[in-house]
Amino acid sequence: MIEPDVLLLDEPLSNLDANLRADMRNEIRSLQQRLGITTIFVTHDQSEALSMSDRVAVMSKGVMSEIGTPLALCDAPKSPFTATFLGHRTVIDGKVENGVFSAPGITCEGAPEKANKLVLRASRLRIGEDNSPLSVSGTLVNAAYLGETYEADIQAACGMIRLVVPSDTPPPPVGTACQVTAEPGGTTFI
Repeated sequence: MIEPDVLLLDEPLSNLDANLRADMRNEIRSLQQRLGITTIFVTHDQSEALSMSDRVAVMSKGVMSEIGTPLALCDAPKSPFTATFLGHRTVIDGKVENGVFSAPGITCEGAPEKANKLVLRASRLRIGEDNSPLSVSGTLVNAAYLGETYEADIQAACGMIRLVVPSDTPPPPVGTACQVTAEPGGTTFI
């Protein structure tokens, strides 16, 4: 095939090691942009989908759940499935009254009146910081060091909440009571 109108790539990087996969991802994206070829790239790897795409279609059980730019899908997902599928997110059911979302053990200010779900973005949550519209208490039940980050799980009355924090600010010991707050962009309502 020379100069196709549409290029279909079905999991082309799935059997590569992490470093080679990142290099090839960048090479494919560069080639696609340079040649201006419309490309459909099928992958189960969220990082690949987000980094290589102008638009992403999220599929669930053979049905398109949502379509949008990578930024829109991450910052303002419209469906709970998309919210949890694209990165570490926690979706909590609750209710809104006077602009405050609430569920057992959690409150979050700034909610639209029609919202019934709160999406917490793990990479923008912190332990023990003040001055946040989000307030939730829980107990640290797991912390895993991943090199650049720690993944931490907080058991709260509303459920398990995942945080991804920089490795230079490690979480407290497992079993510690914690307050979870959000940085800007850490909360979204559905």
